Amino acid sequence: MLAESDDETSSPQQSIMAQKDVITHQVAPHQGPEEGDTREREDTAPTTQPNCKGCKVQKAVVKQLKEEINTLKNKNPFPLRRKYERRNTVQTELPVFEKVLQTWLNHIEGVTYRQNENARQRVTRVRSWLAYMSDGGVPTMDFAFLSDPSKLINWAHSLRNFAVTTQRIYISDVRSFLKFLLEARLDTVRASKKKLKGAIFSLDRLRRKLTSRLVVHKQAVKAKKSKNILDAVHIQTFLEKARRAIPNALVTLEQNPLPQNLYHLFGLLSGFIICLTGHRRGVLLGMEAEEVHAAPKDKNGRRVIMVAKHKTSSKYGHALVPLEKEEYVWFARFLYHRHKYPMGESKLFFANTNGGPFSRLAGTFQECWKEFGLPGKPTFGLIRTSISTYVGRELDYKQKEQVRRLMCHSTAVAEVFYEANQNLTDAFKSRRATATAVQKQTNNPREGREEDEDMHRTPFSLQAEDVCKQPSTSTRPTLVHFGGPGEEDV
Repeated sequence: MLAESDDETSSPQQSIMAQKDVITHQVAPHQGPEEGDTREREDTAPTTQPNCKGCKVQKAVVKQLKEEINTLKNKNPFPLRRKYERRNTVQTELPVFEKVLQTWLNHIEGVTYRQNENARQRVTRVRSWLAYMSDGGVPTMDFAFLSDPSKLINWAHSLRNFAVTTQRIYISDVRSFLKFLLEARLDTVRASKKKLKGAIFSLDRLRRKLTSRLVVHKQAVKAKKSKNILDAVHIQTFLEKARRAIPNALVTLEQNPLPQNLYHLFGLLSGFIICLTGHRRGVLLGMEAEEVHAAPKDKNGRRVIMVAKHKTSSKYGHALVPLEKEEYVWFARFLYHRHKYPMGESKLFFANTNGGPFSRLAGTFQECWKEFGLPGKPTFGLIRTSISTYVGRELDYKQKEQVRRLMCHSTAVAEVFYEANQNLTDAFKSRRATATAVQKQTNNPREGREEDEDMHRTPFSLQAEDVCKQPSTSTRPTLVHFGGPGEEDV
């Protein structure tokens, strides 16, 4: 039986070497002429005899110890991971300001992947602001740099290379962070209320200065969108060709479940849904397999996929994806064979090989668009803008509201951010409508003037005859006073 090492705190290599020395003394191999002489055994290597039991035991033990030593030398300090699985970084003590940023991140995080990603981006912007205000050093929690208003102005000036919308986002994120510190009153933050309120006031002033530039920027972006609006014929052509190509893509994927075949099908399905409904990309990224499986249907077999996680879910609830019976069969067929495809164990419908959201949907859609021989390289946002523009031009008010409810945005949002400017035809229609209104007013001038006079008349501008006609509530006669000298009431 092997003896254990007395030092329990020693390293594994030292423990193994100690065991080797003990075994060498306890299980002695074939000795020379003078058995038991340890010093002579150390100076001269023992001769190994084939039939010596001690030699065989020692040889086996030495071999085992060498294998254990090699194992310890080559041992990977990190645990084994699955393919595409991220390694957890070593947890170290974070600086105080990083802990404060983490607290703010927990406060602003949402429920969807996109909301959490936006929250992390906001933290990154505030971190860059802290680095600038601290001259690249570690920010102190007394926020002494806020005592110098010129430094805050210089930081805003350093953002001049960004678009005006990006500048406004940076300023708004920093303001939200300081507002959080003002209201949360964290123990680690030693900045005074006066200092925080002063910084928030300065940020509000900087943000107001961007208002005029922001309006001009929006107009420029809208004019650019107006030039890039997709032809409705191209969108309709893609829908028709995708309807014929999706069943073939499903067969190809079932026969060869390769990533490229999976992504090709994703490009067709995502493009079909976006061109059909005008939804944002986030609706597709948030769509779960269970939501597709549990889609309610009517008596004709039509289904509506109700997506819970998307950008405007807090205001509009579920994003609706209505599908005909034949179209829903594509999704159901994909789910039936889903376990064979290289997408991991993910609850998302459009998932990558790691099980996360497939972020290359737009790229795969553009490849399908090009395969169909259609011009350009449209994005999902451009398709949404084009559809919203067509809706605003062609449908009546009630239909507009229904379609925009399906697209999860309001009429005001559509007019500001999505609908393109008026084209030449619409502009001249508006001109004729304006001229018609002026002509009608010219033909009936007296009616308009009388209405204006009635609106501007007040009790202080009543004529004398109007005042005299008013009934008196007193039995005493009332004289009208016109301001003449010497006239008094009797």
